[in-house]
Amino acid sequence: DPEQGMLVELHSLSKAELNGRLGECTAYVPSKERWAVQLLNADASPSQSIAVKPGNLRRAPPADAADLAFTAAEKAISILSNMRSEPSGRYSEADIERVHMLFDEAEKHDWANVSVHQGRGDLAMMRGDMAGAVVHFRRAVANGYNLKGADSTVVGGAPGEQQ
Repeated sequence: DPEQGMLVELHSLSKAELNGRLGECTAYVPSKERWAVQLLNADASPSQSIAVKPGNLRRAPPADAADLAFTAAEKAISILSNMRSEPSGRYSEADIERVHMLFDEAEKHDWANVSVHQGRGDLAMMRGDMAGAVVHFRRAVANGYNLKGADSTVVGGAPGEQQ
């Protein structure tokens, strides 16, 4: 089932021009029995928001450029790791900017990349932005494939598999 923060693909809609479009589930509206979906443009920037029945949504498959996204995200996470291990606990704004730039690059290739959202969540926590951290950690879980929770239960499915 879709969940908040999940990247989804629209299908089987009466407005055929929307079939195949990608979007993010932003909220479930019980009174309408539909998900509010923020559609994404080709460059992954937000577009209009529409209401869609859960049966017309499926988890978006990983992007073809997932390897490029993973590489950029791993570089950013490496910088974050170095920042965390700094004995003084201090880090430069240049390091923060570099991390943001690498995460932005990763998102261009794969918006739903779990490493990106985990890293952005970590960075938000380091900067004291708990609300931002929650948003990114929720997206990481919602878009994760076969991620394991603390109790070793699988919280995601295979790419493209309906939950």
